[in-house]
Amino acid sequence: MKSARLLAFVLSANVLMGSLVRDAHADSAAEEPGKDVPTLPAHAIKAPAAPGDFLVESHGWLRVVHHPSTFEEVKTLVAGANAHRASLATTLGQNVLENVELRIARTPEELATLSPLEARPDARVDAVAYPSLSLIVVSIRRREGAANEVDQSFHHQLAHLALFDATAGRPLPRWLQEGFAVHATGEARLQRAEVLFSAHVRRAFRPITALDSFPSEPAAARIAWAQSADFVRWLTRDAEGTRFAATIASTRGGEPLEGALAKAYGADPRALEQAWRDDVGTRNVTWPLAIGATAGWAIALLSIVRRRRRRAQAAAFEPEFVSAKGPRLIEADRGLGHVVYVVERKEVPKVEHDGKHHTLH
Repeated sequence: MKSARLLAFVLSANVLMGSLVRDAHADSAAEEPGKDVPTLPAHAIKAPAAPGDFLVESHGWLRVVHHPSTFEEVKTLVAGANAHRASLATTLGQNVLENVELRIARTPEELATLSPLEARPDARVDAVAYPSLSLIVVSIRRREGAANEVDQSFHHQLAHLALFDATAGRPLPRWLQEGFAVHATGEARLQRAEVLFSAHVRRAFRPITALDSFPSEPAAARIAWAQSADFVRWLTRDAEGTRFAATIASTRGGEPLEGALAKAYGADPRALEQAWRDDVGTRNVTWPLAIGATAGWAIALLSIVRRRRRRAQAAAFEPEFVSAKGPRLIEADRGLGHVVYVVERKEVPKVEHDGKHHTLH
């Protein structure tokens, strides 16, 4: 029992330490949570004209602007776009993404030149969304340290645009904008679970209502990122997602988000958050410890079985000095012309060698 508990503790500590290291050493070159939707200026903006050597392709609701050298990447992105659009529409309960423009940048530097001059993307991101323009700009070459998953970045930005469409552009807190995009894309599940575990143990969660914007400090921003995505997951946990879709519909109609949540879920946001925290404690702490304890018992049992098997094998090779059927061969020096037999005796065992008997001491 003690060994099982010790193993469970070690497993939990490993997960916790891994999360702490990730939080403390967030790669500044990688995309930072919540930086991919720039705050737009009050006056109207528009996307700059594409370079003259770029192509413009129309794929129904999706218009793609790209250089001919990125044809293969464009083909991959377009292939999965319809399925992702349909999934977003189902979750949100609204027809969304009727007219989207996707611009493909060849480098992170070109990302800025293809984006509106008045709202250039943050230098730490490789993909950006401008919901009011129905515009997405994605770089196919990633910055050092960033995940090389262009299609995931595209789907993430598409989710931002879909949520904007579904709520008719109503102001939304950052936790809902980023949390929905991360959950809908299904990205970084393992990393998010580790961050949630660490934050739960350290009691580092911030109130959901405090996440209108994400903290500037990288470790705190990662916690807010994981917390937001998991809260949205919890809100959409019913198979049909009807309550979340009802929340979006109420928000679209002008209902404040807190009121829309209370109306759809029958509880105020604080009660919803507490229920979610309880769920986090069960999924990310209680179950890992239980699994760790079970693993400990399994390892202990396996160790016992192996020890018994080794003992049984060793016993099979032990010489038997008394035999009911007479002398027994226990050794043969092949090639030397002699053998050794055990002679049955009830008291002290003897051996016969070259016609002579010898007592074993």
